[in-house]
Amino acid sequence: MNRSLFVAVGLGLLLAGCAHTGDSPAFRDFGVRTESVAYASVQVVGDDTIVVSQEPIFVKQETEASDRDNKIFWSLPPGGTYFFSNTNQNPGIKFDRPMPNTRCDYYNNDKYTYVCMYKRANRDKYPYTIRVTNGTIIIKSDPTVLNN
Repeated sequence: MNRSLFVAVGLGLLLAGCAHTGDSPAFRDFGVRTESVAYASVQVVGDDTIVVSQEPIFVKQETEASDRDNKIFWSLPPGGTYFFSNTNQNPGIKFDRPMPNTRCDYYNNDKYTYVCMYKRANRDKYPYTIRVTNGTIIIKSDPTVLNN
């Protein structure tokens, strides 16, 4: 009886955690969505490897008539050792071939969340570089964004 109760409570907590996704940018495991706002969780593994929760990040773009921006949020675990670099020489996110009018920066001055906004871009794969730092070293990675 106690074992069944323990399993039921554990399963309930797991389902409750999965049900809370919210719309605010924050680190979340498997934060995959197919909308004009995309969320990607970023982790540093072994002090030298960056892992992104989705590769490529898929953006279902706003229509051409829309005045809203497409947005991509990248989030590291808050309060962690690593945070996004944000200098002119080493921006946290930099596209190899920028999409039209791409603007990238910290989200609400949070060094653990980076956002890039842009208007509708050609349907294509866009490679980019992620740069995170612990204040001493900068680690780089080169994933991609896929626009519909």
